[in-house]
Amino acid sequence: METHAPHLHKAQSHGWKHYLYEFFMLFLAVTLGFFVENQREHYVDRKKEIVYVNGMFKDLVTDTINFSQFISKTMENESRIDSLISLLKTYRPSGPTEELYYLARTLFGRIERLQYNKRTYDQLKSSGSLRLIHHQAVLDSVSKYFESLQWIDLQNQLQIERQTLYGAGLGEVFDAWTIDSVFNTNFSKPNASPSLVTSDKRELNRFVMRLHILKGVALYNLRRVVNDFLPNAKKLIALIKEEYRIDE
Repeated sequence: METHAPHLHKAQSHGWKHYLYEFFMLFLAVTLGFFVENQREHYVDRKKEIVYVNGMFKDLVTDTINFSQFISKTMENESRIDSLISLLKTYRPSGPTEELYYLARTLFGRIERLQYNKRTYDQLKSSGSLRLIHHQAVLDSVSKYFESLQWIDLQNQLQIERQTLYGAGLGEVFDAWTIDSVFNTNFSKPNASPSLVTSDKRELNRFVMRLHILKGVALYNLRRVVNDFLPNAKKLIALIKEEYRIDE
């Protein structure tokens, strides 16, 4: 009589159920592994997002400080320019010039350029990590805010050009040695009253025109900061605080 090995009967009895079970366990292991890895990546991305958002929040707070200082100093400079223009209008060669020289030299070193901080935003953009910001309203506001700051770079360059023209005009109207003495004495008024190097109305008119243009650029920048940049920075700070529960 023909006989069969017991283990062959056992393997045949399990058959497709055994293989189905092994496939299911393998599928379950792969699925769980994928789920765990996906959760790990999500956790890592979330931590990166919080780090970046906190960095951007600090940059924005710095911007509000810089913008506020710009407003204050620009208003001071506007007053200096107005005073200098007024004194030049009434200038007489025999009259006092201490205040004229003082204002002319101190103004040159006090012209404010807009400062802003986009270090964190640039890191996010260059590394392709803007996708980490999952709050769409925050992402849209962040992109719009920092893209608007490109205008500042153009205006700062214009400010430098106007300031350079003003500096060149100083030598055409004011005595260079007296200007130097004002600087060397920590911006103190000169003891004497040296005359200007010219009293020609055309020369004075040209210099005052440069002052006027310098003032115009500064005031235009001032309006943009007051009406746009400072309010937008504050709104973005408030939005980030609300969405990310950030405490200052």
